[in-house]
Amino acid sequence: MYRFGKTQRAGQVGYWKQVRANFGKHYITIIQSAIRRYICRRSFLRLQHIALMLAPIWPPQKAQEIREQRAAVIIGKHVRGWLVRRRYKRLRHSICDIQQYSRGMRL
Repeated sequence: MYRFGKTQRAGQVGYWKQVRANFGKHYITIIQSAIRRYICRRSFLRLQHIALMLAPIWPPQKAQEIREQRAAVIIGKHVRGWLVRRRYKRLRHSICDIQQYSRGMRL
């Protein structure tokens, strides 16, 4: 129960100080989780309300078209990113080769 040092408290005083600090952290975590839960629940209910309002007027085929469009956009995005990364790697490799060649010629 005893600790020695400039910043350490000895005995029961240090123990109760640690208990009080942990007690506060516990309740802060509970409050944060409750607030996050409230915010997420509110946005979910808002989206659910909008979906229920649009459901009768929006045909299912339209929703399927939108999903297919989004999928195509995501696939295109990944392909374009892959092409750009491949082009960048080739350019970087070429530049490194030129630097190595020029440094070798100087020596």
